[in-house]
Formats: sequence, structure tokens, C-alpha cells
Amino acid sequence: MDKNIQNEQIKSQKPQRGRPPKKPALIIRIFRALKRHCHRKHAKTEHQRNEQMMARWTRRVGVFTFLMAVIAGITAWILWETDQTSRLRDRAFIYFSAGINVLPYPPNAPKWWGLQIIGGNAGNIAARRVVLRFACAVMEGKQETPNFKTVKWETASVPNVLGPKQPFNFQGCEVQLADIERAKNRQARIFVLLEATYIDGFFLSEVRRTQMMRLFYFDQWGGQSLGYFGPHNCTDDDCPQ
Repeated sequence: MDKNIQNEQIKSQKPQRGRPPKKPALIIRIFRALKRHCHRKHAKTEHQRNEQMMARWTRRVGVFTFLMAVIAGITAWILWETDQTSRLRDRAFIYFSAGINVLPYPPNAPKWWGLQIIGGNAGNIAARRVVLRFACAVMEGKQETPNFKTVKWETASVPNVLGPKQPFNFQGCEVQLADIERAKNRQARIFVLLEATYIDGFFLSEVRRTQMMRLFYFDQWGGQSLGYFGPHNCTDDDCPQ
């Protein structure tokens, strides 16, 4: 009896021959493969997830830092331009007035004309190391003009420092009445030359410069005027070297 039971168990354990199981459809296999790949991709350890988070935040901080650097650069450029504009507006600027007063001297029996020069510092900052000089040149004929470099200069007695908006005036050169008469008769021309050098309060190593050249004109009725003449009516880099 026991032998029969054992034989039956052995027969039941033997593989039954028959048709192999049917494979699933191709689309189902592809879907399963993608699902397994997705599970493997997301099946990360806690350490890997922390590293990924740190990398993501590092990129974000890098982008933020770059944007802040760009904004800081733009702000610095705007501040620099504003500073340059304020310097141009506020810096010391010495000028000579268009009018030059003519004072016959001595008053009772004039022998020459004394020229009074007027000007000032138009800036909002004091002008320092101020040097003002003047010259008068009597040139023969209509074609000759004075050389701005070689003319005989005299230094005016003015303060070494001119405060903001501070005017000045000083006695310039003296022109003989004989030269005035020759100029009235078109036999000579009388020039007045002026120059100021100073520093403007911002750039201590840069010397600022203002130049002026005027020419006396006389008419047939005895009137006179001063006109601008030549390129030496200029400031700084605009002046001929």
C-alpha cells in the first residue's frame, strides 16, 4: 500500500510534457522593462539623495551669486558715472570776464591806459595753487600776431587759493597812449593775453588751464572795443600745446 502511494507521488512530481507557456505581448514586455528601469533609477540610498540635494542647492547658490555680481557691477558703474558728473559740476573753474576795464592814468594828464582784469572761480570747490599772468603785445602791421609762449608775461598779485564762487580783479598791463594812437590809425594792433593755471580740488596732479587773447578794435569815431582773437580762448585740453 505504501509503495503504491509513493509511486503515485513520484509520478505527480515528474514534469508533465506539454506546450510551453505563452509569452506576453511585446508592448507588455517593453512596459515591464521600463518599469523595472524606473524602479532601479529611483531606488537610491539616503546618502545619494542628500548628495543630489546638495548639488542642486549649490547650482542655485552659484546662479544667485552670479546675478548678484552682475547687479553689483552695474551699481558700481552707475556710482562712478554719478561721481564723475558731480566732479565736473562742482570742481573749481577759473574764468576771465569778457569785459576789461580801461583806466586812463594819471587821471588829470593820462600817459597810458591801465587795464583792469576781472574774473573769478565759478566752481563749488576752492581752486588751489593759483597762478594768474598777463601780457600786452603791440604788433606792427595787420598780419603779425603775438606768440603765446614767447610773449613777455607778468604775474598778477592774487591769492594762491580762490574759494568757491570767489571773484577777483587785478591791475593788468599798461598801454602807452602813443601805441593807442597808432592802433587808431591802423598802424599797429594791441593784444591782451591772459592765462590762469590751478588745480581743481579733485585731481591734485592735473593742472587746469584757462587762456584768453583779446584784440583792441577802434572805429573812426573814437570808440573802442575788445574782441576775441585766435585759438587761445580756451580751457584745459582745448588749448593749443
